[in-house]
Amino acid sequence: MTINTNIPTKYIKVWVMEVTDRLDDGKTYKMRNKYEYGQKTIDVHFTLTYKEADVPISGFCSSSVEETAPLKDAGNIINENDWEENGMMVMQGKCILPVEKKLEDFYISVTLNEETFKLKDWSTTEFSRDPSGRWYTLKNKWTAHPPEFTFIFHIYYDADKPPTGSCAILTGSEPKPPVTQEPPVSPTTRQTIQPTTTQKQATPVITKQSTHLPTTETHTTPVTTKSQTSPSTTKSQTSPSTTKRQTSPSTTKSQTSPSTTERKKTQRTTQHQTVSPTTSNVPAPTNQPGATHQGILNLYHNKFKGDGTYYGAGEQGTCSYSPPSLPPTVAAGNIRRYIALNRPQFFNSLSCGMCFKVHGSGKGLGSDPIIGDSIVFVKDLCPECLAGSVDLAENGDGRWEVEIQAVQCPVGNTKLEYKFQGSNPWYLKLQVRNARIPVTGLSLWQPKSQRWAAMQHSSDGFWLMGPGHFEKPVHPSAQAPLKMKLTAANGVVIEDQITKMPNEVVIHGTGKQFPRDPSLPQA
Repeated sequence: MTINTNIPTKYIKVWVMEVTDRLDDGKTYKMRNKYEYGQKTIDVHFTLTYKEADVPISGFCSSSVEETAPLKDAGNIINENDWEENGMMVMQGKCILPVEKKLEDFYISVTLNEETFKLKDWSTTEFSRDPSGRWYTLKNKWTAHPPEFTFIFHIYYDADKPPTGSCAILTGSEPKPPVTQEPPVSPTTRQTIQPTTTQKQATPVITKQSTHLPTTETHTTPVTTKSQTSPSTTKSQTSPSTTKRQTSPSTTKSQTSPSTTERKKTQRTTQHQTVSPTTSNVPAPTNQPGATHQGILNLYHNKFKGDGTYYGAGEQGTCSYSPPSLPPTVAAGNIRRYIALNRPQFFNSLSCGMCFKVHGSGKGLGSDPIIGDSIVFVKDLCPECLAGSVDLAENGDGRWEVEIQAVQCPVGNTKLEYKFQGSNPWYLKLQVRNARIPVTGLSLWQPKSQRWAAMQHSSDGFWLMGPGHFEKPVHPSAQAPLKMKLTAANGVVIEDQITKMPNEVVIHGTGKQFPRDPSLPQA
């Protein structure tokens, strides 16, 4: 913005702008904004100091706005996933924010359309939260690089549908509440300066609350975007080495060795993914394209940098793959390594059974470096791992730089498998196994009402009957098979049938498997 006056002045004081230049005669000042604005007009308060003059000060202000190509959904909150956790709904949101130059000291504001309880993320620390929970301002931990900064967070709420809203980057030492995003101002705006008899100092409003979120871990963003990737961070505050942990089907225990330091694992919490039932009026099942899961597809389309660690050899874990009934892909030796995947990319166990390519550079600390490429199988959750990080189910020591990317599992000619657990004619708990691409939706055909009923996904890798949507009792047989519609993360839908319902036994359907997707990486 430029301010021109009719007489010379000594200096100017502005609260929302940074003065960049003053011409020698003191009649012209050039400045730039400290904060981001989206309204058609903004109020700029300032004071001018000048010597006594015969005429009052007058003049004009002008502003210039650089027109840039907008990013898709720039600033808007994108809902990537939502689930229930401890009686409260949680949404994983993402904002893509344009960055014109390198930023090392900035704030991020999050504005929501309804009341929320708390916000948790991995790349900032909470600075303030308004009492209604509709606005958060957070201080960055890492540097943002052009052309964009990706901000991922979890928001906790209690409503029928997830909140919506926007994010913005605020620069300067004292952030103020964001304004509603509207079309930008015209490139040049002129306004006559109106002198006032009383000059009141206008300062930005700062909201500081005593509410603080618990300390969280830093977030790693995809390498393909130019967002800042968080540096290596140790899981233990006292040693770069990790502790080997033995995994049981329901618990995780830390184990100490001479070369490692004991670290406490966070207790797993059961999360239930809410899947809305879909209905159909057709008299028989039909194949229709299904909904894609963008969060999981991002794991295929991007490479993520993080840490590779060890927690001890074992085959059991959160995903409930227990010997001797391991998926054929693993049992046949096509995959030789198991991993526990980080929580941000675990998607409430929808990532169970996925395959990743892990590349290790050999850089890090410890005695067992991770070097080269490996195809690994997700069989467990690493609660404290950052996005992009994996915990190898092997005996080893150290923390090493790795890069991961999801690949289609090398299932070959093998088919989908199923396993029931604790099921009976009035309750079904079903696990889908050995999928080339992970299953993100599962529905059962209801023959009486001629419709599909969606099952809910559990945090231990199973699909459950939702309340009130299923015809009971269920007695699968050759004459009345249990018909299923399975949707993969890429939207491909296949149908399969089961004619029996034994518990804790791996069974097969009619020999179906998801086809290879040429748009997704192969193992």
